[in-house]
Amino acid sequence: MADIAALTGSASAGQLIFKTSCSRCHIYNQKGIDVGPELTNVQQQLDKNGLIESIVYPNASITSGYEPWLVTTTTGQSYYGFITSETAQSLVVKGVTGQKHTLPISTVSNRRKFSNSLMPSAQTMKLNQQQIADITAYLLKL
Repeated sequence: MADIAALTGSASAGQLIFKTSCSRCHIYNQKGIDVGPELTNVQQQLDKNGLIESIVYPNASITSGYEPWLVTTTTGQSYYGFITSETAQSLVVKGVTGQKHTLPISTVSNRRKFSNSLMPSAQTMKLNQQQIADITAYLLKL
């Protein structure tokens, strides 16, 4: 990670990489899809090293509310994603494509929380160190 932090990132190159690799799950500056955490103000939560760590090792620290769950209903339907709200009457699961499913609590038979992030690692996405530095420069530019 220190090697990545030492690189000079290009925000314009990072914007292109974000568009192709990250915007499928994240919104930044009103662009992208609402699955994972909104990243427009990420610089208020993470510094450069923290952001690099989140990209390289997404399982190291999962943002609260973005822990993945597998929810099974009494009819055998399964929903995998984030629990976005729960009341005495219903449970809302946001799936991996961003679609929300509202389930009556009476139909929920099982819930299982997972410890791994839905976000693939930089290695899985085949991002090299310079690309990670570029994405970081882009996300921290505001």
